[in-house]
Amino acid sequence: MKKYRIYLLVLVFAACQPVEEKTFHLQGQVDGIDNGMVYLQDRVHGVMVNVDSAVIAGGNFTFSGSLDHPRMMFLRVNEIDPRLFVFMENEEMGIFIDPEQPADYEVHGSASHDILEEFNQLVALHNHNIREIQQKILEAEVMGLEEDAADLTESYHTTVESKQKAKKNFIREHNDQSVAVYLASRHLAPGMDGAEMTELVEIFDPSLEDNSYFQSLSQRADRLMQVAAGKEAPGFSMTNPVGEKISLEDFRGQYLLVSFWASWCPYCRQENPHLVGLYEKFQDQNFEILGVSLDRDKEAWLTGIEDDGLTWPQVSDLRGWQNEASTRYAVFSIPSNVLIDPEGVIIGRNMKVQELEEKLEKLLGLPA
Repeated sequence: MKKYRIYLLVLVFAACQPVEEKTFHLQGQVDGIDNGMVYLQDRVHGVMVNVDSAVIAGGNFTFSGSLDHPRMMFLRVNEIDPRLFVFMENEEMGIFIDPEQPADYEVHGSASHDILEEFNQLVALHNHNIREIQQKILEAEVMGLEEDAADLTESYHTTVESKQKAKKNFIREHNDQSVAVYLASRHLAPGMDGAEMTELVEIFDPSLEDNSYFQSLSQRADRLMQVAAGKEAPGFSMTNPVGEKISLEDFRGQYLLVSFWASWCPYCRQENPHLVGLYEKFQDQNFEILGVSLDRDKEAWLTGIEDDGLTWPQVSDLRGWQNEASTRYAVFSIPSNVLIDPEGVIIGRNMKVQELEEKLEKLLGLPA
């Protein structure tokens, strides 16, 4: 099998321009692939969007443009899988890919991408240690070594905490870099409440105030504070699978768990069976669940409901991450949930099923 090599080179033609007007010129050479297309992509609201395209002619293609600040961008190259991510800058850069080993591609010339790779290696090392402990726990449980399993479980939790601290320390060390804000948004922000997110925002250098990643993170913190525990639950109205309008107000007088999910989300599908058990236990105890789907495909949504046996009310506006309710409740990752009391006040966010069960037993005065 013939090996193809792809060389991409970013050239800067901004020597006589102000720094803020620097541009890039992306020139690529694809050995062995004479024609096709290359797409430069950005992730917008969780969806990959083509921002530019170039024709491969005789193995060559070119992109030109500029970036307001270093940004995570993606390249979809004809015949090459998977999609390539590059933290691009207005600098001279190069990238090499062996299509037979696409995961081992190399990027040169971007300091931001170097930081990204260093972070990924740090996370990979911690993940390796975590997997080793998980395997040892499994072996101890199979052999009936309960004391050893308990000790290993404690070690597991300590290692997971160590991973989170290492990620936060790394981001703090690079707190004046656009890539650090991006990493914080992807690796630290999910699951945080408003106070934690506000504290995270304060890590970063004031020089990043005009950075779109920073502004987005800051806005997330503000929105989370508006829907924190103790705040009144924002109202919304959406249609169920048969087109009937359902409003949050319809559930006033009950404890309500608003469960944000989607049929395409594997973690949501893994959690659904546990929610089914929770619902079976509490559905006759002044408790209800309202499922809010971030699907775009109605058939996929309906199939997910049926396959997972979700018998509680379901609504969606089929707008994906632009869903009205998820936007109002500052939902940035799924599965996610909000627990609301009979008076319409938020009393919990992103609670695990076991935590929910214990809280509902207390709230409803039921025996544990």
